[in-house]
Amino acid sequence: CNVPGYGIEEAADTTLSHILTLYRRTYWLADMVRSGKRINGPEQLKEAASGSARIRGDTLGIIGLGRVGAAVALRAMAFGFRVAFYDPYLSDGIERSLGIV
Repeated sequence: CNVPGYGIEEAADTTLSHILTLYRRTYWLADMVRSGKRINGPEQLKEAASGSARIRGDTLGIIGLGRVGAAVALRAMAFGFRVAFYDPYLSDGIERSLGIV
């Protein structure tokens, strides 16, 4: 059964959640806490969070700017990503309507 509008929000939310997890290393930090590793000071916190990256200003590439891709693009821009996309089936100018530069 084809339901075109079903699950768009959930798919976009999940996609951005995975992107944020990779950027902020939340899975690995939570795993350190679960394993009992203690952080006693700013130097250990800096070491534990090494590899975390700032989001603002980075570019997120999206292949396919359909319903889910557009929803991900809008969410990513709210977090400060610059969005680049490739979709050969879209007409020219669609990026302006979504606010993608």
